[in-house]
Amino acid sequence: MRDVEIFHQLVQWLAQSRTVWLCTVLQTWGSSPRPRGSLLVCNDAGEFAGSLSGGCVEDDLIARIAAGEFTAPVTRLRYGATAEEAERLQLPCGGILDIAIEKIEPLPVSRNTVAAIAKALDRRQRIVWDRHYPDGYFALGDAAADTPLLAVRENHAGELTAICHCLGPQYRLLLIGVSEVSRAVAQLGLLLDYDVMVCDPRRDARERWDVPDVTLLAQLPDDAVREHADDSHCAILALTHDPRLDDMGLMEAFNTRAFYIGAMGSLRTSQKRRERLQLLDVTEQQLLRLHAPIGLDTGSKTPMEIAVSVMAQLTAVRAGKCR
Repeated sequence: MRDVEIFHQLVQWLAQSRTVWLCTVLQTWGSSPRPRGSLLVCNDAGEFAGSLSGGCVEDDLIARIAAGEFTAPVTRLRYGATAEEAERLQLPCGGILDIAIEKIEPLPVSRNTVAAIAKALDRRQRIVWDRHYPDGYFALGDAAADTPLLAVRENHAGELTAICHCLGPQYRLLLIGVSEVSRAVAQLGLLLDYDVMVCDPRRDARERWDVPDVTLLAQLPDDAVREHADDSHCAILALTHDPRLDDMGLMEAFNTRAFYIGAMGSLRTSQKRRERLQLLDVTEQQLLRLHAPIGLDTGSKTPMEIAVSVMAQLTAVRAGKCR
């Protein structure tokens, strides 16, 4: 579940005067199905949203919350510290999770803070939520480019005294053009938890689109890029093979903060595209941002093979393994 959905659920439960527990993965060791910063929220009736492990950790944790075990403002808990526990909880081999369980009472300050976070995430804004314990002080601030995902402070006894979490919007794919490749990329993007949008001003092309849970835009590519893809959690992929559409979207893409800009085509096609874009006043420096040919060089030929190479490259870029 996405961060924005979790915080909207928090808003709803706190408005109902429910006590809630926010659980955050602080650190992982070994194999872990969910990364640092993953969230789960549970209320006093045992209802929950989100995921920490994809295994039995959630069942155990929710049962302990329902039993009233976590009464302190914040509790640190480690799962998988022993082989027996890892096996019982179905954690991957060597997997260990360090989790914070924060008790949030339905007070005005809690409601206002959580509502402000939900609104910021709705606007696709990165926001820093800093909370201090045991006094329960909350503070919100804008995130800088180098703000770490999580920062944790503890006292000499190893007890948590502060958690600072940088929260951000869901990653988004803006695909320019309806094609067999864009269809395959959309399917994989959804499986990888991207918000997927497809832009194509051609009505006949849009009528052929059949992948559910994708936002289909009738806008011209430059308008779609300007409106929907100008932040660091967006990737813009030109997939039509039609220069009139691809180039229009790419020219605007270079003005955005998108973390990835790519265009489909052979080496020869990609070189011709670069030459065209330079004639349209795109600079050499801007062209350094362009991944073309798109995706990792895997020898891919079919639409799904190309989609696999594209999503692998996106994953590598996000992880800092390539530019």
